[in-house]
Amino acid sequence: MKCGSLVSNSGGRILATIPYLLQRGSTWSWRRRVPEFSTKTRHWQLSLRTTDRSIACIIARRLNYECDRMLDAITDAKLTPVQAKAWLTSVVRSELDRIERQRRVSRMDPV
Repeated sequence: MKCGSLVSNSGGRILATIPYLLQRGSTWSWRRRVPEFSTKTRHWQLSLRTTDRSIACIIARRLNYECDRMLDAITDAKLTPVQAKAWLTSVVRSELDRIERQRRVSRMDPV
């Protein structure tokens, strides 16, 4: 599965073309700027807990989708920023678990 090309920035980090995906050392992370109600902004950053770029791309795409949903819910006052970040953290765990289950199944049934 292709995730896009790599681009190096001035800080020596390798960035993928998937929005908000970056590599720090050998581990992939997801970082997104989140607007606050005033003129301030904050960043949500999560470790994707993987050194595998293809897995990082899958998780980052899911986080991008979920984050857009969370920002809408925050705007509608249905969710707090703390609850949204906790949800995104659980998305990383569940995606890693899902990917690992798929790998186990494919090893047992190598069609």
